[in-house]
Amino acid sequence: MTLGPVRFAQVGEDWVGYRTLGDRSEHAILILPTLASSVDMVLGLPTDRIFFERLAEFATVVFFDRRGTGVSDGVPNAIAPTLEDWADDALAVLDSLGLGRVSILAHGMGVPPALSFAAGYPSRVDSLVLVQGYARVTSCEGYEIGVPSSARVIDRLVDAVARSWGEGSAFFVVHPEMRGDSEYRDYLARSERATFGRAAAVRAYRVWLAVDVRDVVPSVQAPALILQGTDSRSPTGAGRWLARELPDARLVEYDNEHFDWWHMEGRGREVALDAIEELVTGVRSERPPERVLASVL
Repeated sequence: MTLGPVRFAQVGEDWVGYRTLGDRSEHAILILPTLASSVDMVLGLPTDRIFFERLAEFATVVFFDRRGTGVSDGVPNAIAPTLEDWADDALAVLDSLGLGRVSILAHGMGVPPALSFAAGYPSRVDSLVLVQGYARVTSCEGYEIGVPSSARVIDRLVDAVARSWGEGSAFFVVHPEMRGDSEYRDYLARSERATFGRAAAVRAYRVWLAVDVRDVVPSVQAPALILQGTDSRSPTGAGRWLARELPDARLVEYDNEHFDWWHMEGRGREVALDAIEELVTGVRSERPPERVLASVL
């Protein structure tokens, strides 16, 4: 399956880079990027290619770099793009492709912008796929399922980025089982360097780890699929909170060798792909049965 060339959509005086995979006119999935994003590297690993090509069997897959990352221009006079900037970039890409409505797939730090976009532009969103996501990182009154403030998780993550961005090592803090994979380390290092410089990464992580979009969650009209690993390192409570608070949500939890199926092959990936296809198309393709351990709540 051929990945389309990099194109650019205009946002004011700036330009946002995007590209597509597949050509299924009936359905489209917009991949809302996390902080690390480069459309030049979207199929850089065999595991990524397998996953996205499976998506492209039933939908056109759209990748883009938000302003300030990858091949896209920066945001003038901004330390880090706002939620509104992120929405403007997504709208420009959709309009450039002539897509009225899409499903949105977001992972990790891409989930808060996805929720904000779905609440603000309900006429453009058919459905949401939210993977390992949250509305807020840290706990507070009324939201005790977040990471306790005493853990200083934001400070620790930002410090890790400041020490290692561009070297591909911060990822292994949460995935120690992958430390011996030199191919993956090299890919991560190149991906980080292709996204933005170290100082910009520190600023972006500091801002985006503090985002809180709990107030927009009740306004989301699109049906949502919450895909959540059950490993102790997963934001399991945050995913269950989203499933409870979103007006129309289905939670699928899975036990996976690597809790973050987005990057690695494992049982959870098969569960995720089947659930995504059913949400986006309304049907599920017949495939040979996989032995999985999954809970559908």
